[in-house]
Amino acid sequence: QIALAKLKGQHDKLPELRAELTKLQVAIPETVNLDDFLDQLQQLAQSAGVTITTFTAAEATPYGGAEAAASGQASSASSADSTSADASTNASGSTAQPGVKTKLFSVPISIVVTGTPDQVMAFTDASQKGNRFFLVTTDTFTGSRDHPEDDGGTLTGFVFVVRDASSATPVAE
Repeated sequence: QIALAKLKGQHDKLPELRAELTKLQVAIPETVNLDDFLDQLQQLAQSAGVTITTFTAAEATPYGGAEAAASGQASSASSADSTSADASTNASGSTAQPGVKTKLFSVPISIVVTGTPDQVMAFTDASQKGNRFFLVTTDTFTGSRDHPEDDGGTLTGFVFVVRDASSATPVAE
């Protein structure tokens, strides 16, 4: 009886779980599909008042590679306990679980924008809250008071792709 009640409770939550799955599939899709991501960024840029001048994406790589190195460089200077950090890293230098490396891929992204510092900051914030998950690892600002037309910034980070274990590598669309 208890198991049956538990199953009924889980069944009642099925519509909520499916809606959450749909959101997650948009945030981390099965294909690289950077056209949709770029459309999202263009809308966010327009709302923030910045102009995207350069968009660069590299090839997808298994999770635990490039983004682990990027975050490792940022945190290595502040890591006082490198022994525990080393203990959680597997032989390939990645902190990712072995099964994750066959299913989750990261795509390095670089975006250069023009706009005021406030506009660039608003865009940086919005880009991390869009439908497609974008992990910003660094943001730099450029410009000067003498030449405000040169104001802008560069965001670098990653979007992610999840693949079924039966698929080899992510498909670019």
